[in-house]
Amino acid sequence: MKHFSAGNDIEMVNIESVRHLIAFCLRTGSRLIHISTNSIAGISIDNVPGPEVKLTEQDLYIGQNIDANKYVYSKFKAEELVLDAIAHHGLNAKIMRVGNLSARQKDGEFQINFNTNDFLAMLRAYVVIGMVPYKALDERFEFSPIDEVAHAIMLLSQTPKECTVFHPNNTHRQFLSDILNGFAEAGITLKRVETEEFQQALDRMMENPDLVTLFRPLMAYDMGAGHQTRWIESSNEYTTQVLYRLGFQWPITAKGYVHRFVDTIVGFDYFNV
Repeated sequence: MKHFSAGNDIEMVNIESVRHLIAFCLRTGSRLIHISTNSIAGISIDNVPGPEVKLTEQDLYIGQNIDANKYVYSKFKAEELVLDAIAHHGLNAKIMRVGNLSARQKDGEFQINFNTNDFLAMLRAYVVIGMVPYKALDERFEFSPIDEVAHAIMLLSQTPKECTVFHPNNTHRQFLSDILNGFAEAGITLKRVETEEFQQALDRMMENPDLVTLFRPLMAYDMGAGHQTRWIESSNEYTTQVLYRLGFQWPITAKGYVHRFVDTIVGFDYFNV
């Protein structure tokens, strides 16, 4: 996973490589299993689309904004290529929109390039500031252990051709407050503050040009003053029902998993800036 880049490597990997893969699969009759992301749900600006709208396995464009982030834009455009090839050229393909890919369930091992992971970058931004707003504590995050995701994708890949888009991501959620409790046990304690105090601290630290990039995960979807933005949620009820019928159920990523995950990342000195 690589969520941020200054060059064009995201576009080359996420769009152009898919274009070549489609051509290869059409030429050889191979089935393409395309790994996408729930992030293509994009963001809502000024409540458009409204909070009742969720991205389902039957949706692609739901009125969301995808231009605020190169990674999201590239994955959306790649899906367009795949779906167009299915509809007009007979491509045999499936799209797997994964969630917050995280450490393996069995041993806590995480991706080697965790420095480019958006979720971890957000957590590090809070650590660098040394505080977190109360408002953020009840935000819920999904951990999809990568070994379980791989298992789910292998099962879903064998479904009938007519079943095209799936959301193989964990049905369980963890509050940010629970994740930060794991931080505390690992020796990293963040001050809980009101939103105004947090914003003032963030503004002060943004004045340091050496730290600006660290706060990009907190700013990446900021459309400017006067606009309200939020992530659009996705639904995976359809996929979950299919997985039940294939004998698969997501493990509970509770306290033990979260703390093992935090210990692994802390052990890499990721939060030492």
